[in-house]
This record gives sequence, structure tokens and C-alpha cells, in this order.
Amino acid sequence: MLIEQSQLTNKNLDSKVIIVTGGGGGIGIECVRALLWLGATVIIAEINRRLEKIFLELKTIYKEKILFYPIDIRKETQIAKLLKKAIASYGRIDGVINNATIAPIGALDEIAIKEIDHSYKVNLRAPALFYKYSIAQMKKQNSGVFITVSSSGVAPFLGAYEIFKTAQVEFSNTASMELEGEKIYAFTIGPGFVKTKTAVDAIKKIASKYNKSELDMLALLEEHTLTPEAAGVGFALAFVNASKYHGKEIGCIQVLNDFNIAIPTEKNIKLHLSDSYKMELTLVTQKVLNTYTEQYKGWMKRIVFEKQWLIRDFKKQVGCSCEEILGKIQFFLSEIKTGYILKNAYSEYGFDKLLNYYKHQIELLKGYEKNQEKQREYTDILLSYCEDIQKISNIIEEIKNNGRGTSSNNAYTLRSLRSLRASPHFRLR
Repeated sequence: MLIEQSQLTNKNLDSKVIIVTGGGGGIGIECVRALLWLGATVIIAEINRRLEKIFLELKTIYKEKILFYPIDIRKETQIAKLLKKAIASYGRIDGVINNATIAPIGALDEIAIKEIDHSYKVNLRAPALFYKYSIAQMKKQNSGVFITVSSSGVAPFLGAYEIFKTAQVEFSNTASMELEGEKIYAFTIGPGFVKTKTAVDAIKKIASKYNKSELDMLALLEEHTLTPEAAGVGFALAFVNASKYHGKEIGCIQVLNDFNIAIPTEKNIKLHLSDSYKMELTLVTQKVLNTYTEQYKGWMKRIVFEKQWLIRDFKKQVGCSCEEILGKIQFFLSEIKTGYILKNAYSEYGFDKLLNYYKHQIELLKGYEKNQEKQREYTDILLSYCEDIQKISNIIEEIKNNGRGTSSNNAYTLRSLRSLRASPHFRLR
């Protein structure tokens, strides 16, 4: 089992009582397995009774440590009854992992309102209700963990899903602020793309809208796809590290990295690094990490509203949280030390998105910096950040080409970054 790589034991979550919604299949059941292995008592809150077979198999191993509770989380009365039963049976509630989801597909002007209502009830209202009915017990215990599963970013034809999953982030952030000073932790976690039934069904429906076949869409996602076990273990380990992640939006890759677990994806093609490439990549990556870390620490020192704007803008441009990018770069550095890196490391660890973010900052300069000399100074600094990131891409491309030299496309990209200084876009009008 992947969880065994964590170096934890069944004592880590012993005596903890955790509810996992949608825990009967996919990521949910893998999360349940990992939590049980860590010693927790787990209540599977699941609408699909056909999945009870998996529960029965686990019950032969974990006996009274596992309970299958059929529930429709769209109904408040059923959620209230579940929490009441859990407290009556176990005397406590130590955590809720809001894994259950549905993903309606369709353009915003075409999708039926009843589908949007359904999505709202499952993807946002249900987590809010679980919070309402569990938080009193957690406060009484002075301990607890509340986890929502996010999926934030603009996604055409998935708006009825993404809107409410993004709202989960704001819900969790608000809860974390209101719980400040308590030993109760709230945060969101994104699994990445995982080939669950929900995800694959969504790909089938959405592929034609992108003018691609289902196989083409899955192929595009293949190098970024986590296994269900990896995502589920990420959820479980996030619970263990809850105090560290409080108030943040994290990803499973970051969590697995924090526990030094090798990340299994659907396609792990690796490149071997010579000593010279290891040194070159380490130096430039460390430089990128130092730059980003300094910038991130600066954001965290801003007043709360300014900080929130910076974090939101970063996430909007990059597609994931500040902490997740930080974790990805740190993991890439650790991967370099092994002498092997993923073939698609540049995109896998978000360097392409970070590059675009710095380009975005250059564009923002035009709006708020009217002093021509300062604009040039700041632009030069941002361009140096871009060039450092581009060097990572150039080195990886060179390794792919067996040392035959940097590809012309990358060389052009680097030249084009430098040419931005002379662009009319940077002339004050």
C-alpha cells in the first residue's frame, strides 16, 4: 500500500472518528482504506448502496472500525441524523472529509436549472450542512478537522460544477478565520485529475465541445493524472497534517511530497540527469524557488484584504494555490537530487504557469506604475524571473534531445522575453 511509504503507523489516527462523504468508490474508498490503516474509525456516507460490497470486504478486516451509512446529502434531515448517530455511537466527531460530488456538464445558457440546483445541493450546501451539524461537537471537544475538496479555475462547460467547488474554498477559508485560536482546522484539498467514474463520464460528455475525442482528452491529461490510491492517500495524510494546512488550499501532490512519498501517476516517464545537468538544474531551480518564496512571504505580510487580493489573483492566473506551487517546486528540487526527473516536469510542477503569472505581472505594471524609469526597472526584474524559469524548460528540452542543444522554440521564447523591453506595450502614453 502507498500509505506505508509515509512512515506512519496505525497509532497516528487511533481513536479518531472521521466521516467521508462519497466514500464508497473512487478516491473516497481509497481515502477510507488509508484512514483505516492509520487507525481511524471511519463512517462511509454514501448514496450508492451497490458500493456496500466494498465496505463488507473492509469490515472483515477492520470490524467495528468501519460503518456504512446510506445517505442522500441533499437532504438536511439525513445529515442531521447521521451526525447525531455518530455522536451517540462514538461520543465524538474528529473530522469530515467532503469528498462526495457530482459534475453536471453544459454551457451556462443551456444547462437545466434543476441540474444547477442539484450541483449546489451536493457540492456546496451539503458541506455547509455537515459543518453546521459537526462544529458544535468539535468545539465541545476542542478538536476537529473539516476538509472540503476543491476544483477551482475557469473551465468552459463545467461551470455548474466549478462554481460551487470554488465556493467551497471560500467557505473553508471563512471557517478557518472564524476558528482562529481553536484546535479545529479547516482547509481545502485538490486531488488533481483522477480517472474516477465521475471524471471519466465528464470527459465523455465534454470532449466533443472541445472538438476532441474522449481518447484525445484523456491522452492530454495522462501525464497529469494521479491514481485513485495516490489521491485518496493524499486526503488521509492531509488529515494527519491538518494544523499545517489550516486555512489553505493545497493539492495531493504537495501532501505526498510532505510525507516523502513517490508520486504514482498514470504516466511516469523519467529522464536521467548527468552530474552536470543535476548541478545546472539545481542552481536555476533553487534561484526560482528563492525568488518565489521571497515574493510569497511578502504577500503574507500584507494587510488582510490586500493579501487576499494577491492570493486570488495568483490563483486565477495560475490555476492553483500559492502553497501548491511552492510545494511543487520544492518537490522538483528533491527529484533532481535523485538523478531522475519527470519528462513533463516543466508543466507537471507548474513552471509554465508561474512563467505566465510573471508575464501577467508585467502587464499589470502598465496600469499602476506611471513612472517610466521605475516601470522599466520593475519590468527588468520580472523579465529576469521569466528568464530563470525559461532556463529550466531549456535544460529539460536539451536533456530530451540527448544533449543536442536547446530547441529553436525555446531559444525563440527566451529572446522574445527580452524583446518585451522594446515593445510598444511598455511605452507610456
